[in-house]
Amino acid sequence: SANITTPDGLAVDWIANNVYWTDHRKVLEVARIDGSCRKVIITKLDEPRSVTVYPTKGYLFWADWGESPKIERSMMDGSLRTAIVDKDLGFPNGLTIDYEEKKLYWADALKQRIEMSSLNGRNRIALIPEKTHPYGLSQFGDHVYWIDWLRKEVERADKMTGRNRETIRTKQFSVMEICIVAAERRTGRNPCGINNGYCSHLCFFRGDNYRCSCPDLPDENICSREPTIKVQFQPDEQDDYP
Repeated sequence: SANITTPDGLAVDWIANNVYWTDHRKVLEVARIDGSCRKVIITKLDEPRSVTVYPTKGYLFWADWGESPKIERSMMDGSLRTAIVDKDLGFPNGLTIDYEEKKLYWADALKQRIEMSSLNGRNRIALIPEKTHPYGLSQFGDHVYWIDWLRKEVERADKMTGRNRETIRTKQFSVMEICIVAAERRTGRNPCGINNGYCSHLCFFRGDNYRCSCPDLPDENICSREPTIKVQFQPDEQDDYP
């Protein structure tokens, strides 16, 4: 908890057992699930908010609603950073991924809508275009779920069309986030799931390979940027999105 101001976004890589968070210090950090091996991987952010991960593809996504709001993507180690959505955004937040359909969703409280795109930011559509004040957002099964701050409700709608919008909880006061935890969403594999990739500290999957990395501050263990044994791995399928 040292040197953390306001961690607005939090995401867990359930395969590598790493946790990612954004902080008002304008950084995105990672650590092991037990809090060890803390490392800053993204800097020079403005007002970073939500963060989400796609462990089987090696992708990390985050929203920044600063002066130039944007949604960015990188590999799990912070490399290959790029802005995938940077136009017509207000307060992007509540990022979530449909791993089956390979879709990215976000809530925009200022624009008062929920949007969806491919994982590269293309094929963008307003899924819930009618006025709402969405904050937290999650996806499960055939639906997207969100918190509406104005109505103080939890709502859901069809994840591909936005139709069949319905209220499932009322009188939800000052709720900032919604998260659906289900075994069906925690599937897949990558080399970091095999004995931490035989890395001494941090293991990051990068889509077609992986790398070992060291924390910002050394601990009592010797850190190596090379695995003791290289895990052989065949990616599930070729991506159709760069």
